[in-house]
Amino acid sequence: MRNKYTIEIAAPIQRVFQCIFEPQAVMQWLTHVAEYELLDESKDKVGTRVRQVWDDNGQRTELNGEITAYSPHTRLGIKLAGARFKVAVDYVLKDLGGRTELTQETHLQYQGLLRIIDLGAGRLLRKSYAEELKRNFARLTELCQSKSR
Repeated sequence: MRNKYTIEIAAPIQRVFQCIFEPQAVMQWLTHVAEYELLDESKDKVGTRVRQVWDDNGQRTELNGEITAYSPHTRLGIKLAGARFKVAVDYVLKDLGGRTELTQETHLQYQGLLRIIDLGAGRLLRKSYAEELKRNFARLTELCQSKSR
């Protein structure tokens, strides 16, 4: 499943980037992320290993991956893989003079049983994902704007 979503946030680009990059901030707006850490961080960030634990109504999934793109305040790419799915996310930020345009492009591949469910009920999974994405971005917007005042 591929998805692209763009929003405008009334906060400076530096603040928005901080909220999508720093683990403590990410855990405040990404619904299912219960744990998030950067492992053996590299100087230019690309190649830094990351670990996340997602909690979906008590079902915990550990995801491991790496930062694939990093340009301070303008771009962040992350690839993660776990038992239930693989995901690649690319964030692109544009400075709008005190406001920020944020685009998230996601490529999600279900694995195991979820892949079979996706074949039969893919439309429902995509709808659920789109609704969650909007809720997450509403929380992100609130977080960015509350910290930038």
